[in-house]
Amino acid sequence: MSTRQMTKWRRWLDRIENDQLQDLLINRHIFHQFRDCITPHLKSNRGSNLSSWMAQNYVASATTAIRRVVEPVNARWKSISLVILLTELAANESLLTRDRFRKMHKNSVTKRFADRDFARIAGSKTATHVSKSKINRDICALMAVAKKIKKLVDKVIAHTEEDRRKIPCLYYGQIDKAVDIINEIFQRYSLLLKGSFPSHTAILNDFDVAEDLKQIWP
Repeated sequence: MSTRQMTKWRRWLDRIENDQLQDLLINRHIFHQFRDCITPHLKSNRGSNLSSWMAQNYVASATTAIRRVVEPVNARWKSISLVILLTELAANESLLTRDRFRKMHKNSVTKRFADRDFARIAGSKTATHVSKSKINRDICALMAVAKKIKKLVDKVIAHTEEDRRKIPCLYYGQIDKAVDIINEIFQRYSLLLKGSFPSHTAILNDFDVAEDLKQIWP
């Protein structure tokens, strides 16, 4: 049973990374280049309509993606999200042992760091398993950082809120913070379940568009 569960969770990790997290990181990477490029032109009207459209589309795309990543368990349909994965892990904490983690590290080099890495994941040097309380703290961190974002998606992007006073004010920095926390927690549980975590640096380098943007905003 534990092998079947691990296989499913690793498959979910791949889906979360490929279908949700990767695009979120790529889009943010491109948007940061866009903001750097238009900053010297903020007092001019150069490409103002285009820049407004690009910014609005980024916010809609990023906030919707974040909402998808933190989607909680819903009995009405079967979804995959980081929060749903963590919820299952919390319910099966007995499988998330230090001993299992050590056995994944068969290479003599990586094996030396198994206990160090497990302590970082579990938040304790002496823990024998990753506790439900530790996982639930990570779930709470995800839900907290996405709370205002989820509200914006529900009231503006997915629906039209009648009372404008209920629409939250959201800043780019809050989106960045949410992306950072999502990525940090994803990497932690990828390390726990797979023994390694992905580096997206090479992928992001393939999306350097600054020179293209300078054709519009030199």
